[in-house]
Amino acid sequence: MLKLEQKQTQTLSNKMIESLQVLQMSRGELAERLEELYAENPLLELDERGEAAPQPPEAESLKKLEWLARFDEQNAAYMRQEADDDEDGWLENIAAPQEETLEDSLMEQLAGRGFGDGEMKIFRYIAESLDERGYFTERAGELASRFGIETREAERLLGVMKRLDPPGICAGSLAECLALQLERAGGCEIEKEIVTHHLEALAKRQLKTIARELKIPVSRVLDALAKIQTLNPKPANGFTDGEPAAYVSPDVTVTVRAGDCRAELNFDAGASLSISRGYLELARRGDCPDEVRRYIAGKAREIEQISTNIKRRNDTLTELAACIAEEQRDFFVRGRTALRPLRMKTVAEKLGLHESTISRAVSGKYLQCRWGVFSLGYFFTKGYSLEGGGAEIATQQVKEKLRAVIAREDRDKPYSDQKLSEILSVMGIEISRRTVAKYRDELGIADCRARKFTPLS
Repeated sequence: MLKLEQKQTQTLSNKMIESLQVLQMSRGELAERLEELYAENPLLELDERGEAAPQPPEAESLKKLEWLARFDEQNAAYMRQEADDDEDGWLENIAAPQEETLEDSLMEQLAGRGFGDGEMKIFRYIAESLDERGYFTERAGELASRFGIETREAERLLGVMKRLDPPGICAGSLAECLALQLERAGGCEIEKEIVTHHLEALAKRQLKTIARELKIPVSRVLDALAKIQTLNPKPANGFTDGEPAAYVSPDVTVTVRAGDCRAELNFDAGASLSISRGYLELARRGDCPDEVRRYIAGKAREIEQISTNIKRRNDTLTELAACIAEEQRDFFVRGRTALRPLRMKTVAEKLGLHESTISRAVSGKYLQCRWGVFSLGYFFTKGYSLEGGGAEIATQQVKEKLRAVIAREDRDKPYSDQKLSEILSVMGIEISRRTVAKYRDELGIADCRARKFTPLS
């Protein structure tokens, strides 16, 4: 049986899709997109100083455009190669020096000590196989099989690596890492015994049990604990992984003057875009081939479209930052503890935009203010209603109050998560024990058993 049904659907045009993609781009991603476009579109000029770029000779320009019009699909590769030829000579001279990697440090310590090529090959394998903590978790037998050597020889080579700096490097476990550092310090036999055979009991703060098994006073175990807490469980910390560091570039800045908050865009990417006048003049010449004229027109429209999308992105971002500055005024004036609950739906309604548009605008964007650099998402937080009605309190404020309560507790009798929940309830914040545990973990604060003898950092 034939059934007719009427449906209403919404289809996004290619222009709308491109606009949303630009809106969602971070500042770095947008810069990369413009560089790609610059390599693909000969009409595009990128000049941050706003100065007119020199125009190519007309004959050469026309010849290039005729070629590009016939082989447009090769445009990107052609322009990238042209840019690379210009940049290769000077880019090496301004490149920042690379920070020393852990692998480099270890191999430098081994250089000049008379080791053979085969030994150095194994040393490099070990150095390259360390995990993010600086541990080598492969067994000596596995290392021996991999390189066809005796297990005793593999153990010897591993022993050489474990005597390098930083102390504890190339250990196979946390216990061995701590023991290696204690061995360097000397005179730490009790501490070495504890980390080697009683580390789990120490983590659970079963100090009396350790004292009983080692036949020493609890006070001596406490002294050992204090010593062990000064050790570094992750000796690889402080070394670069060889990858370039990721830097955050704030998109907007909020300043406070005389109690008023003002939001400003940090960088207008669209301001650096312009269309080459030289190529436009070529298109107006009577001897310009039709295919070249069409090519120039298409590339000009491409630049106009990206310029429109960037302007729309910047306008949305500026309006969003201004709204955040208004809604979170107390935060910008007084600091983190004044952050209040704010939902994307509220901002979307205030700006007359869809909530998904706000979500895209927030993604990957950062705001700078007197308190530091924050992701825009930081300012959107759920809250808890205070007893007696009235205002809500933001999740971040709940965490700060939780931190303050723990900071004031008796270290000999730290609060359990249930007790913390009850204390916050007295303060008018109804929060479950499970949520307290979650927030405590997010703050990097240990549970009550661990806090009993561990000072808060």
